[in-house]
Amino acid sequence: MKRFLKRILISLFLMVTCFNVNAATFYSRQTGNWSQSSTWSTASCGGASASSTPSTNDVVFICNTHTVSVTANSNVTSVTVQNGGTLTTGTTGGGANKTLTISGNFILLSGGTYIHNNNQVAATTIFAGTESFAVGSNFRVTKWSATTAPIVTGCTSNFGNLSLEWNPGAFYWNNDGLGYTRTILGNFSVINNCATYLDVANGNKVFTIGGDLTLNSGFLRFKQSGNR
Repeated sequence: MKRFLKRILISLFLMVTCFNVNAATFYSRQTGNWSQSSTWSTASCGGASASSTPSTNDVVFICNTHTVSVTANSNVTSVTVQNGGTLTTGTTGGGANKTLTISGNFILLSGGTYIHNNNQVAATTIFAGTESFAVGSNFRVTKWSATTAPIVTGCTSNFGNLSLEWNPGAFYWNNDGLGYTRTILGNFSVINNCATYLDVANGNKVFTIGGDLTLNSGFLRFKQSGNR
């Protein structure tokens, strides 16, 4: 019995060891596409070029002054966007509507920026893991999956600076829960003909916006009813 248990423990140890060997940490070394190895280093921010690109088990850091654009659907364990770094999904051209599926941590540090420009479901892609957005982080939405899909669905973090820039056409974007189930700790902007409402239920709600509220060619309702 002891030998049997010992074999099980050894097997588990080897499985964990193999998993760790297959995982790598990638740092952006310059502005570029996610799918190009020249964008990445496994040494440090700005280090020597990697021989591959991040994959399912890997950990990724987007470094200061670098903009990394996702041009093909990819999977990764963890993404941290550092101060001055920018991650963009759904870039124009060959990367239209392409995104990341993040199974672990999605972290935006203060000064880090994420631009969401794809129409895939966020709850099963960028919000598939655990999110943590600093007060001074920037989350911009220039395209979304549907007017019936609130931005808070699947998101485990409050937002820092949030800018809604997606024009939903003739309809309002249902963002039920934004401002009270997931608060906005920094500035909140509704611009570029984005039209949204934040609550569908009867009764009073307290909406938290820690910074400035900006409406610039945008339409905002705190309740669903009303005209555009």
